[in-house]
Order: sequence, then structure tokens, then C-alpha cells
Amino acid sequence: MFDYPLRRQNVHARLKNTEFQLRQERRKPNLPGPYIYVGDFDALDPPGATWQSPPWQNNWTYDGTNYVAFRHGLDGDVEFIGALDPTAATSGTVAFTLPIPWRPSTPFSFLTDMDLGATFDLARIAVAINGQVKVYFPFAP
Repeated sequence: MFDYPLRRQNVHARLKNTEFQLRQERRKPNLPGPYIYVGDFDALDPPGATWQSPPWQNNWTYDGTNYVAFRHGLDGDVEFIGALDPTAATSGTVAFTLPIPWRPSTPFSFLTDMDLGATFDLARIAVAINGQVKVYFPFAP
């Protein structure tokens, strides 16, 4: 029934087995998690909003067609999609706050383009360790 001896493994055999298991773990792909939409869960705006969805703050909202969402993979990177509507918002204010599981361990920011009506302009999205996502527009580096 068994094709291996029923005796304790020595240190060398256990180390070899552990190294094999580590190689197998490294081969697994890092799959991203599901998107969490920003919005009002009570009104289901956007339709994909769940109990995990953070509400909008300081008059920020999505542009009406491209819902704003975020997710992270097994490697911990946070990814954002969607389009913000800056018409009623003020530059440098908090758009929304990430829930605790999605908050970064170090602050980061990235540049993106933002539709300001007649033109597209540069905007900076800053994510703090407390989860606050601030938007600065127009941004002049």
C-alpha cells in the first residue's frame, strides 16, 4: 500500500522536502482579489457596491459611467480603476478612505489624467497609511 518506509525522516530529507514545497509555492500565480467599488451601499450606487464599499467624501463621486474601484493581489499591491468627477470637489481633499484590509503599510502616490471639462490635465492620487485617498488637480510636477 505504501511505497515509502514508515520511519522518521532525517534532517536532510526534511530540508529537501521543505525546499520542494517552497518551489511549488513560488510557482503559484498571484491572483488579484475582487474589485471593491466606492459608493453608497444603502442606495446601491454604483450597482456593484457592497458592505465593504467606502462612501464618498467631500463632494467627490464617479463620473457617472466609470465606477471607481480598488483591489489588491496576494502581493499586497493596491490597484485602482475608474474615473472621478471633480466638478463639485476641491483639490487636495479626501475622496474616500480605504477599509483597513486595503490600507498600505507605506504611503504612495501616482499620477493620472483627469477630465476637467474642456481639457485633460494631470492629477496626483495620494494614498496615506490611514487609508485616506486624496486627489490633487491640476497637478504641476
